[in-house]
Amino acid sequence: MLVIGCHYEVFARQFWELPKFGWVGVDLFFVLSGFLITTVLLNLRGQPEAFRSFYARRIRRILPPYVAFLALLYIVTAALGDYALYHRGTIVRSALFLQSFASISDTAKMVMSGKTLSLAHTHLAPTLRGMFGPVSGGWAVLWSLSIEEYYYLLWAPVVLWMSRKNAAITGTVICVLTLAIRWLGPTEAAGFSIYHRFDAPVFGSLTAFLIASRLDRRTVTMILTVAGVAGAALLAAILVPMGNVLGKEIRDDHIFVVFGFPAMSLLAAAVVGICVVKSGSRLSSALRSRVLRFMGKISYTLYLLHGFVYLCFLHVFAPTWVVTLASLFCAVTMSWISWTYFEQPILQGGRQYRSEARTKLKLASAA
Repeated sequence: MLVIGCHYEVFARQFWELPKFGWVGVDLFFVLSGFLITTVLLNLRGQPEAFRSFYARRIRRILPPYVAFLALLYIVTAALGDYALYHRGTIVRSALFLQSFASISDTAKMVMSGKTLSLAHTHLAPTLRGMFGPVSGGWAVLWSLSIEEYYYLLWAPVVLWMSRKNAAITGTVICVLTLAIRWLGPTEAAGFSIYHRFDAPVFGSLTAFLIASRLDRRTVTMILTVAGVAGAALLAAILVPMGNVLGKEIRDDHIFVVFGFPAMSLLAAAVVGICVVKSGSRLSSALRSRVLRFMGKISYTLYLLHGFVYLCFLHVFAPTWVVTLASLFCAVTMSWISWTYFEQPILQGGRQYRSEARTKLKLASAA
């Protein structure tokens, strides 16, 4: 919902243009995803075929909507005469989830150059009011999915093979290395690069390790509170000297890229952790509302579709309130149809397979 507020121009220019900062929803998603996936992996530790179970679930959840979205995107753009996505490199990146691997050579040169961080804030340009351009621009949102997919691929062995202590140490090392890469000088696409953003889901993973530890709930809450205050304080220390940032693209600032991203991740991790520990709180009850649970169910496909649908409308109409609400309604409806008649049946088929496999395993053990 935050990302849609950022990408849809009519929404983005409301409330002193605060919705332009809706891209923080992706950072919150990274942390939440890291927490959930690590929790799942911790529950799979020691079970037979843990890797197969985990990856099969991820494939069933991610691939069908992703392939369907790409097929729709390529068909519609071709019909409109928009062939921007038909280059060989773009097709390969789409097929292998390489959208966040842009500027590999630039990143390598940057690391080898030995540059240091400038402590002066960058002059900020105005933020764009929302998505615009050809329909093929709907492909742009896939950078975050790329990071997620390689996080799933690379993080599962860490949790399933290592002890919790060593896995937590590995996660901490990843966070430090990612910060170091950003310190050496970000590329223009630093905010969308796996080399610069891989630490975000790891912050959620570290939160999962903390909650799964033997520490009592009071101690865990205290640690999360301190972490949240530290993240908020660091974020404030970065933003306050920058002056009025409303309507400005703060992701262009080098200091924010280096320290602001982990500060947001630390704050998000604390909020997620506290919501889990304080599961009976009013905030947790509010998050269980029917509207938010509905949005949660369709959120994956809605994230894939929202920019594409919006740009399809803008291909014909100006971005008025009526057009914006119509595109949002269309995107939500398509996502609900996908969840109800496409995604959910595939997932339920997977549950049936796992249930049958467990039954066969019990029978074999009894024999």
